[in-house]
Amino acid sequence: MPMHCDPQGMAVVVEQVVRAMGRQGTQLSKIIRDLWDTTEVGRILTTLLEHGQRHRKVNTVVRKISNALDLTRLKLVQCQATYP
Repeated sequence: MPMHCDPQGMAVVVEQVVRAMGRQGTQLSKIIRDLWDTTEVGRILTTLLEHGQRHRKVNTVVRKISNALDLTRLKLVQCQATYP
């Protein structure tokens, strides 16, 4: 059995448990956040989500800078080849 089945199965189990607790919604992450919104767990989940969003933004900026540097290197190589 592939490893990805275990997390998928756990997601289904968690979703069923949360629904049995009376929560409704279409996204499991939103349902879980709503369930623990006013608790310490909710604060931790919010912090983790905010950190993840910042991390994605930083990764995007780093990727853009890396691409710009790659393009600059390519232009320099082309220039050196044209004007030895």
